[in-house]
Amino acid sequence: MSTRCFLVACVVLLGTTQIAEARLVGARGYLGLLERGAAMMKRKDLRGAEATFGEAIAMSGKDPRGYYQRGVCRAAMGRATQAAQDYRAAIARKPGFAEAHNNLGAILKDQGKNKVALTHLKRAVGIKKSYAEAWFNLGLTLSSMGRHGDAVKAYRRAARLRPKDVDIHINLGGALQRINEIDKALAQLGLAVRLKGKDPVARCGYGELLALKGRFEEAKRELKVATQVDSKYARAWAKWGLILARQGQGKQALTILRRGIKSAPPSVLLHVAIGKVHHRLGRFKQALGAYGAALRVDKTYPKTFLLMGLSSAALGQCKVARRHFSRYLDIIGIARGKALNQLMKRCNAHK
Repeated sequence: MSTRCFLVACVVLLGTTQIAEARLVGARGYLGLLERGAAMMKRKDLRGAEATFGEAIAMSGKDPRGYYQRGVCRAAMGRATQAAQDYRAAIARKPGFAEAHNNLGAILKDQGKNKVALTHLKRAVGIKKSYAEAWFNLGLTLSSMGRHGDAVKAYRRAARLRPKDVDIHINLGGALQRINEIDKALAQLGLAVRLKGKDPVARCGYGELLALKGRFEEAKRELKVATQVDSKYARAWAKWGLILARQGQGKQALTILRRGIKSAPPSVLLHVAIGKVHHRLGRFKQALGAYGAALRVDKTYPKTFLLMGLSSAALGQCKVARRHFSRYLDIIGIARGKALNQLMKRCNAHK
C-alpha cells in the first residue's frame, strides 16, 4: 500500500497572535516582514517571500521565526537542502521549536536519512504531544525503517488527534497489514472510504484487503471505482487485473490491464501484472516480453528480475534465469549463495 508524505506542516504560516503582534510593530518591522512574506506565499510569490524572509533575518538574526518561515518557503520551492539548513538554524535559536523539528524530520525522511529524521520527529512529539502531523511523519519514518508495529502506535496517536484524516487511516491500515492484522487494517481502510469515497488510494487499498480476505467480487467493485475516480492510478488497474487472473479469467484480466496501460502514465506495475497473467496462462515468452517492457520503464524495480528469472526457468533457460535471479538478489541486498541455489531449484524442476 502506498503512503503519502504529509506536507501540511511544511506550509505553516504565521499564527493569528503573531500577525496581530506584527500589526502593532508596523509593516516595516521584523514581524511585519514575516507577515508580508506569509502573504506572498499565499499568493504563490515564493521568490518574493524568500527575499522578504531574508530581510527579516538580516534585521533580527537571533529570532528563529525568520529562519523557519524561509525554510517553509524554500521547501515549497523544492529546495529541500536549503530548507533543512534554515530549520536547523531555527532549532539552534529555539531548541523547543516543534514545527521546525517536524519539518526537518520530514525532509530527512524523504532523503532516506531515517535515523536522524526519527530523532527530530520524536523531539517534535515530545515537545508538542498533540501534534498530529508530527505523529504521522513519525509513523511514515518508522514504516520506512521496517518498524511497522511502532508505526502503528504513531499512526494511532495521529488518528486520535485527527479522526477524520483519510491519509492517516490509509497509512495506519497499511502498517496493520504489514504486521498481518488484516481485519484491523480492513476496518481502517473501510473508514477511509467512508470518510472520502472518491479517494482512489483508499478505494484501492480497501479492495486489496478485501481480496486478501477472499471477498473477490467486493474487491473488484472497489478497484473499479478507484479507476473511475482516477483513471491514471495504475495500481488499481493492476490489482483489478490480477484478481481476474486469479479467478481464472485471463482474457478479461489482460483486457483490463491493457486499458490501464492506455489510461495511466508508464507504469512498472501494469507491465509486471501483464507478465504475471501470461505466466499464469503458460505463455512464458509473452511474459518475458511484458517484463522487458517493465524494465524500460524502471530498470531498478527488483521484482521484475525475479519474475523474469521464473519465466526463463519455466522455459528451461537456466543460464538466463541465473542471471536474472542474481540481479534480483543484488538489488535487494541479499548474498547470492544459498538464496540463489534455492531460486535455481525452479529451473532444475523444469529440466
